[in-house]
This record gives sequence, C-alpha cells and structure tokens, in this order.
Amino acid sequence: IPTSWAAVKSIADLTASDVFVIVGNKGGSTFALSNDKGTSVAPTAVAVTVANNALSGTVADNIKWNISGNATDGYTFYPDGDTKKWLYCTNTNNGVRVGTNTNKTFTLDASGYLKHVETSRYVGIYNNQDWRCYTGYDGNIVNQTFAFYKKLAVKFNKEGYATFSSTCAID
Repeated sequence: IPTSWAAVKSIADLTASDVFVIVGNKGGSTFALSNDKGTSVAPTAVAVTVANNALSGTVADNIKWNISGNATDGYTFYPDGDTKKWLYCTNTNNGVRVGTNTNKTFTLDASGYLKHVETSRYVGIYNNQDWRCYTGYDGNIVNQTFAFYKKLAVKFNKEGYATFSSTCAID
C-alpha cells in the first residue's frame, strides 16, 4: 500500500509524532527542503510533484522532517528520527543549514514564509537548486508559496485490510 501525504491546513496541526515534508513553489515549480547537507552547504531544493492537495510519487528520506514547539514560542524542525540536529539560519552567506547551532527557532510569518527567530531571516528557494535565508522575502525568494505535507497514518486490521486517516476531504 503506498504511503499518502496530504497537505495540512496549518503548521499548528503538526505534532511531534508527525512525519512531514516542507514544500515551496517557485515560478510554477515545486521543491521540498532537504535535510542532509549538514552545516557547510545549503539544503538542496528537491523537485516533488503535488496533485490534488497531496504529494505524489516516492518521498525520499532526505526530505522528511519532524517538529517541536508551538506558534507562540516558535518551531524547531528536525530531520525525521534525529533530534540531535535541526534546521537553522546563519547571518552570513544567506545560510540555511542543518546541525547543532543554538539558533533553531522559526515562526510562520503572516506572508506565509518561515522566519528564523534569532536572525530575522526568511527561508525560501534560491535559483531552483537550493534553499537560502534572506533578510526579506523580496529579491531572490520573492513570490513563493509554502505548504506542509503530512504522512498519513496507515493501519492494518486483523484481516489484513488497510485504513488511513486524512487531514482533508477525499473524493
């Protein structure tokens, strides 16, 4: 049975036990934020397909995330299954990184961009190759939209049939 990935209405709908993908749209192309480049290289913009309010196709492990926090205090994003590293921004080189920097908190700005609390930088897709953070969401990361796609729970009953729960209406 294939895994289903549905859009969540709000980042606040994500819990610490959820596995999700952070997706951005730039100029009609859709990219996920990777988590495997470490502290010296910007995360890759991984091309993904979104159709009918869901991710389709295979979802690679390097674009899966977990979360902690809340809207009031901010959120921390961890590579799926690893709470020893997290997403953060630097004040130099427009750097978005994954590592252990103490500056690790993000909010969702009214514009829909992730904003790094400690550096006041906005995260976006740069040049369809990688993700960067800038002091504003104009210029290199202008006119982007973002969404979170949550892995839906699949459960098997004793007869071997699968069921799943959805975060949105399904036709």
